[in-house]
Amino acid sequence: MLCNGGDMVHFDNQRGETAHKTSVECDSRYQKVFQEACDALVECIEFLQLHFPKVKFININGNHDLTTSFYIGEYMKAFFKKDKNVQIDNTPRLRKYYQYGQVCIMATHGDKNPKKLPIVFSREFENFSKCRFPEIHLGHKHRESKEVFG
Repeated sequence: MLCNGGDMVHFDNQRGETAHKTSVECDSRYQKVFQEACDALVECIEFLQLHFPKVKFININGNHDLTTSFYIGEYMKAFFKKDKNVQIDNTPRLRKYYQYGQVCIMATHGDKNPKKLPIVFSREFENFSKCRFPEIHLGHKHRESKEVFG
C-alpha cells in the first residue's frame, strides 16, 4: 500500500496559492511541479510492483493542494487503467479505512481536529471491534510525533 497523504504539491494554482488562497513559497512552474509529483508516484508504484504482486495506491486530498491532489489521483487512475495489479483509490472522502487481518488503518490528511481521530475511527469504521492494531496515518504533519491509543 502506498498513500499520498495530501499536500504533495503544496500549492493549488499557478499563482503559488493554497486551496484557501494563502501564498506559499514554491516553484512557480505549477505544471512542472504537478508532472514531477505524478512521475514520482508512478515510479514508486512501479518499484513496488517489482516486490509485490498487487499494489494499492490511496490518494488523500490535502488542505493546501485540494484540487491538485484530486487531479493527481485521476492521473494515477488513467496511467494504471489497464494494469489489473494496481488499484487506485481516489474517492473524495476525508477518511479512508483499510483492514489487513487484525491491523486496521485510517488514512486521512489530518489537518482538522487530529486529537479527535481515535474516537472518530472507533465510531466510523464498522470493523473496529475486530482491530487489534489500529493505526492512523496522517499526511498533515508539521512535526514528528507518535501517539498511542487503545
